Amino acid sequence: MNTFQSLATPFMAMWLLAIAMVIAVAASREMPMEFSSGELARIAGYGEERLSSVLVVGTLLCQACPISDLHSSPISGAKVGVGCKAEGKEKKKKIEWIHGTTDEYGEFMVDIPSHLHAIPRLEDACKVRVLSMPKNSLCGNPTNSMKPPQSIKLSSVGNSIRVYTTGTVKLISHGISTKESSSKNHDI
Repeated sequence: MNTFQSLATPFMAMWLLAIAMVIAVAASREMPMEFSSGELARIAGYGEERLSSVLVVGTLLCQACPISDLHSSPISGAKVGVGCKAEGKEKKKKIEWIHGTTDEYGEFMVDIPSHLHAIPRLEDACKVRVLSMPKNSLCGNPTNSMKPPQSIKLSSVGNSIRVYTTGTVKLISHGISTKESSSKNHDI
């Protein structure tokens, strides 16, 4: 018997004994047969302690002509919302909104809170909506802020980060708006 085998044998015996003890303790307790989504999220490592990141990104453009992309410009300062249907108390679905603002390039990035990371089929549960436009935007009219919610699609995964995207959202210009338009209805 070599040195490795002589050290490994007692170590393996102790390891198997520890596993057997954990199984015995777990078997002596009543285990719930059904877990809530909150319990599943905690078990999976989501919840208060951040173990992963989920980002929703996209670009918002104002299009001067609906037929051509030649005269598109980024919309800076628009407020966007990501609405995710999550299980609330008494297993009712509620929509939780996370807000973001577009930068000078019309791009937005919304960091989804960790308690929503475990939602099954996040692509179906979350949508992006333009909530309000800056006062000086050529696309700042009420019909654009009422545009249907945009779907998200998984675009990359790696290093505990999942990135979903709406791609480019194009709004049609209808002249200069004199006031900030805002979507009052946040339903998905």
